[in-house]
Amino acid sequence: MNVLRGKKLLFVFFLAFGIRLLFALITRESVDAADADALDDLAQWGGFGVSQAPLYPLMLRAVYAICGPGNLAAVFILQALVGSFTVLFMSLIASRLWSERTGLAAGLIGAVYPDFIFYGVSVETESLVVLCVVSMMAIAVIDLKDTVKALVLGVVLGLGVLIQANLVLFLPGLLLTARRRLVICAAFAAILVPWMTLSSVAHRQFAPAQNARDYARVSMFKYFAENAKSFRRQMNRIYVNALFLYNRHYESREEEESVSEGKADVSYFVRKYSYLVVLLLGSFATAKYLRAEHRGVALPPLAAFGLLILLVMLNDGRHRVFLEPLLIIYLARMFVRERPERALGGMRNG
Repeated sequence: MNVLRGKKLLFVFFLAFGIRLLFALITRESVDAADADALDDLAQWGGFGVSQAPLYPLMLRAVYAICGPGNLAAVFILQALVGSFTVLFMSLIASRLWSERTGLAAGLIGAVYPDFIFYGVSVETESLVVLCVVSMMAIAVIDLKDTVKALVLGVVLGLGVLIQANLVLFLPGLLLTARRRLVICAAFAAILVPWMTLSSVAHRQFAPAQNARDYARVSMFKYFAENAKSFRRQMNRIYVNALFLYNRHYESREEEESVSEGKADVSYFVRKYSYLVVLLLGSFATAKYLRAEHRGVALPPLAAFGLLILLVMLNDGRHRVFLEPLLIIYLARMFVRERPERALGGMRNG
């Protein structure tokens, strides 16, 4: 049975990699370009600002140093590998939650899901962000000692924040579901503090890790303070945040402009409608099949998603990557007939 499981996981991995490698080889420029120029400039010329998350530009710099400046094909091939491991981990999670059949279904959906493919051919952080999210979910279902599990979770989260700062919002969910909370916090701080310290000393001011664009330039706290007398505006801002996450893609303004000019942009419709299917059916499946024993997998992304809506002034929908893997995993469960659900042997969360 273990051999059969391994073969299924390998099939999912190589299917995902084959699809992504094809796109990597035929794509000549970044599909999503919101931060592409800024990230590329950081990779080639440096100049990290006081609020710059470093890992993605440093990854680009390493690729350019090995394969040549501006070599997007090499970047896309590396991200194809990253995306394939993401799909592999999703298949593993679904297998541990339910069965190998559901794991295979999750892997197949993840392998062909358009957004996951397009993240791999974009000079953007999303491909690495999704891997971090899925890695934390996968750690929750793997048989590890509590201390080791907490240590790995803290390290992954710390690295994630150095890629996309708002991944810090996963910390409350992890602390609620995992044991050895102090180990998580210590490992997280050990990864994050050195960069923040070096950057703060270099710039002679507090320098948190952020991104090429400052997503949290205006916090919800500041907005609420400025609109303290208008409860309607406060509630409307929360609604707008939810609308961005559930309805808007971060390139929507550019894409809508191209559509209005009559250009046939197939990827626009493929991405929009595939996300709509995952959002609607995945939300229904999550509500139906979510169980208390799944909390280590589901609570951190769900909590982070809720905190995004409440705490961060969003201006696009790119943070939906926090929730897409979870929706796909539960969507796979809806498509597979299962025997009565077995108890989870691999999860030992408190």
